[in-house]
Amino acid sequence: MGTSTPSAPPRRPPRASAMVSASLAGELNRARVLKTLYANGPLPRPELARLTGSTRATIGQIVTPLLDDGLLEELEPLASGVQGGKPARPLWFSDSGWPVGAMLVLPQGVKTAVVTAGGRVTAVTASSFPADVDADGVTRRVTAAMRKTMARAGVALHGIGIALGAMVDTEAGTVVRAGLAPVLDGLPLAQVVQADTGVPAYLDQDTRAQALGDLLFGAGRGESSFASVYVGAGIGAGFIFEGALHRGARGAGGEVGHAVVDRDGPLCRCGRRGCWEVLANRQALHAAAQAAGLPGAAGLDLSGLVALAPRDAAAARVLAGYTDSVALGIANLQQVLGVGLFILHGDPAGAGEPFRAAVEVAAREQAFAHPGGPTRVVLGTADDVATLRGAAALVLSKALHVAF
Repeated sequence: MGTSTPSAPPRRPPRASAMVSASLAGELNRARVLKTLYANGPLPRPELARLTGSTRATIGQIVTPLLDDGLLEELEPLASGVQGGKPARPLWFSDSGWPVGAMLVLPQGVKTAVVTAGGRVTAVTASSFPADVDADGVTRRVTAAMRKTMARAGVALHGIGIALGAMVDTEAGTVVRAGLAPVLDGLPLAQVVQADTGVPAYLDQDTRAQALGDLLFGAGRGESSFASVYVGAGIGAGFIFEGALHRGARGAGGEVGHAVVDRDGPLCRCGRRGCWEVLANRQALHAAAQAAGLPGAAGLDLSGLVALAPRDAAAARVLAGYTDSVALGIANLQQVLGVGLFILHGDPAGAGEPFRAAVEVAAREQAFAHPGGPTRVVLGTADDVATLRGAAALVLSKALHVAF
């Protein structure tokens, strides 16, 4: 009896690639235009078309409704070139239109503001939390501060971005864990603010918002990838990769202060030993200054230590040790992530150029050299402006469908 040759299984048709609808294509093109403007600053239409690989006609179709909506505005004409012709009018984000609410919530209190698409921060309101505040007290002060800001600004907001110094669930808009303010744990902050104001609200970690502020308006403008690091009572970081903010699942990540760098080091408030934060935060500096017998050690800030070091050998030793501790965390991040640029906010931002240069040198010494270039350290802002602008950028990203 003959054997039959088994027939080959039927071939599946090739998977069809998803088609891009006209509306989605328009949305993507608009996003590209907006990101190009934020990365490069004001641009005339011909230059915007060149940088986006588009045509002037397409640029006109994209920007006209944005001008009508008040998101963009035309600046004063540029001077004509040697060949003459009609002077070009650069496009930029309006400093009066398209207002967005911004909120920064920290263990000690809340700061709210209205931020324009061009980054102008106005109508700032600050409110402190009493030492014995409970969750209800926090929500009352947070919502009252936002309402006061909205009343002072007298404009309708397109949304409210909330930056919080804690671990958050970005999808639920909820506080997961606030180590320095446990009263906030589990608080559905975005829902509370949205219900009280009637305006859509979005929640994210403060250092991620800070990174967005750097990307759109600060030292990260035009940079493809960088880390925005805050050093103060705690340590945290936000990361920009290929022009977009990095988040883990549901907003995880950014807890770089609790990366262990010395297993036998001091006990951290998180319960672990030798976290980067416990070696390089403000309290660590105070402890080192007290151990060295420096005058006014308990209230000595980093800028004061930098000023004292040139004429006090003990202060110089404390500063050198603290510099190495800050640089150690930066070097570790560079080794793992390959990020070339680090923008320092908080206490280092007020310490000046000598401290920045010392941290950069120490970080380069502790990280491997790479063809991608040496580690760069620049100073951001010591105040909260970058974070408030970044909180506003959370709204811009959601409302305009731009993946900042």
